[in-house]
Amino acid sequence: MNRVGKKDIIFWIILVIIGITIGFFLIQRDRNKGFGSISYGVLPSFKLIDNEGNIKTKRDFKNKVWVAHFVPPNCDQACAQFIEFTDSFNKKYTNRKKFHAVSIFISHKKQKQTPRYPHHLTGKDLEVLFLLKDGFHLKLSEITGSRFILIDQNAVIRGYYSLDEEGKLEELKSDLEKLL
Repeated sequence: MNRVGKKDIIFWIILVIIGITIGFFLIQRDRNKGFGSISYGVLPSFKLIDNEGNIKTKRDFKNKVWVAHFVPPNCDQACAQFIEFTDSFNKKYTNRKKFHAVSIFISHKKQKQTPRYPHHLTGKDLEVLFLLKDGFHLKLSEITGSRFILIDQNAVIRGYYSLDEEGKLEELKSDLEKLL
């Protein structure tokens, strides 16, 4: 029968103390950046398609901070300004390799009718709706085109921003800078 020696017990105690210390410092780091433990969940695995037919998965966004924007079916000119906003975000942060902003089209039929932008994604309607509901925790009725979602490098949703509301654009930019 194996006996646990004094050295084994000391080793495990030290290991637990190191783990607790690292956890404490990680929480403090996030709190100092203004987020603390704010989290709206972790995104599930997904598979979307960009305008060039390339498959994009959760893995493609690993270690990147990103802003997502859902484009509802029947998007009109009002949505177009938010699509342009997403593209301008990518241009502004083009030197930051760990950042990406995307517009996710809920209907792949609408995607074919829009101008070709490199940061537009779509997929099978049911898969996109699943991602919307179970990944981003949104209802189709909540998608107006003006809602942006901030996701950190670990695929954790850190905030929802409706740009129709006063000051939300500045809040999104501030929170994005904290993560970058």
